[in-house]
Amino acid sequence: VTLQYPTEHSCNPDEIDCASNYTSLAKLPYCTQSTEQYVTDKGKQAKKHNCQVVDHIETFVEHPEGVVVPTRIRHYDQTPGCVPSNASGWKCNGSPWIFMKNDGTAQDHKGQSKPNDDYF
Repeated sequence: VTLQYPTEHSCNPDEIDCASNYTSLAKLPYCTQSTEQYVTDKGKQAKKHNCQVVDHIETFVEHPEGVVVPTRIRHYDQTPGCVPSNASGWKCNGSPWIFMKNDGTAQDHKGQSKPNDDYF
């Protein structure tokens, strides 16, 4: 089985001059980039999501028993929150990682961290 993104003239995406042939995100009604209506099979308005184009190198995750192909990707930026040192007795006091906002400042809300990107 071969998993690869759609290409022009069915070329091999590992070749430098192979061009992709993705459907425009504007034509996918479930994407926020589309102005088309997105409704459920019962006719109700459905929630759209931000869509992103990714290739087989970014999404293909090998696993001992096969492969994992994600259908949703969340991206978080983090910076070290505490670094064990001699001064702290080699302990990590506080959070080991701080979740960052897109503007580079720390997320300061209560509860679960928020991804900087969340796309399908």
